[in-house]
Amino acid sequence: MKLPAFLQPRHAHLFTEHSRPPVEDKPTVLLVDDEPAIRALLAASLRRAGYCALEAGNGAEAITIAGAAARLDVVVSDIRMPRMDGFEMAEALHESRPDLHIILISGYRVDIAQVGPGVEILTKPFPQADLLRMVTRAAPPVPQTALSA
Repeated sequence: MKLPAFLQPRHAHLFTEHSRPPVEDKPTVLLVDDEPAIRALLAASLRRAGYCALEAGNGAEAITIAGAAARLDVVVSDIRMPRMDGFEMAEALHESRPDLHIILISGYRVDIAQVGPGVEILTKPFPQADLLRMVTRAAPPVPQTALSA
């Protein structure tokens, strides 16, 4: 089944150190999930709310994208993923960006001791409005010009 165009993943993982994503005047959120349909749905929701949404299929890709991103305000990531889980990714991202806010999402019970500073947990299933509230608390406000564009 082909996803509608607005749900198609943005291939942020194709950016290299010489080809960086465009600088946006909008707060930027990096979505990390190994399920393309879930990632695309959440990205579309954030874009409709006025955010710039980058996408990664796993923690290792997220670290590469974060390193290339000119602006990154929030990371929203699934916890259970192949190659590198959300906790490992969060720890690695905080080494280079200690003030980066990370929202981890999971349908499984989470040991709160694994959650470090600057990390919040959102339990699946959740209304998209809950995710938007958490992102809005963590990221700078969306410029009014971005909402009217």
